[in-house]
Amino acid sequence: MMLRLSAALASCGAVYAAYVLFDSSDFEAGTVNSHHSMCAAFALIASTLIIAAPPQISAASVAVKSTGGLALVVGLSIAVAAWSIPYSDDSGYLGIITVMFGLPMLGLLSVAAVLVALGTLIAELVASKATGR
Repeated sequence: MMLRLSAALASCGAVYAAYVLFDSSDFEAGTVNSHHSMCAAFALIASTLIIAAPPQISAASVAVKSTGGLALVVGLSIAVAAWSIPYSDDSGYLGIITVMFGLPMLGLLSVAAVLVALGTLIAELVASKATGR
């Protein structure tokens, strides 16, 4: 479970890294570096796969499973949008809008993955104390 928590924390870091890469860009002037965009897309794909990975708990709730599914849809769409921003023409604001709304949502899903991992770890610790192991 510590591996799951570490992966969830890495996911938060990956989303923040993608945010920093796009924060250094000026979308209105069209100065989005294609290398920054590619790195952000790979970071977002890695973060998405970490969040969407099913937890190792046997009775994972519907909320946890739906969070993973939502993260998969949001993360992959942001990654595609991030990849395509430098190559779009002047009317390609859909990718920019997708990134601007999707990055905070993926960040929240990353934090939710951290909280689920922490909650599961605490539940396992309490259960092991109760059984005396």
